[in-house]
Amino acid sequence: MRRFPVFILLAAAALAAACARQSIDTKPAVEAALRAYLTQRPGLAMDKMDMEVKDVKFKGETAEADVVFRVKDGEGEMAMRYTLRRQGDQWVVERGGQTGASGAEMPPGHPPVQPAPPEKQPRSSQP
Repeated sequence: MRRFPVFILLAAAALAAACARQSIDTKPAVEAALRAYLTQRPGLAMDKMDMEVKDVKFKGETAEADVVFRVKDGEGEMAMRYTLRRQGDQWVVERGGQTGASGAEMPPGHPPVQPAPPEKQPRSSQP
């Protein structure tokens, strides 16, 4: 009979410890890490852009975030993928700024993309 109260006490302690450690596997936690990372980047004017975290995939100690940046009061936008790593109770950007240009498909209806023509070299005036 004495084991039952001890078991209840241990179960309650384990539950309290689990609740005390908040899960950071959330979109807002990833967005906060991205904002912290981007505001520290020199030459990047985040005040002139809107950032939208479109999708986040959590894989244990890492997360991948698909982010769209839009120019405020403009029409330009750019999609990027960031890899984040869990450090304690927060996410930290490990690798960032990968665009979809590395083999990603264009959206439906996009015209075919051809490589840029080679630049014409100026002809030498010497024979």
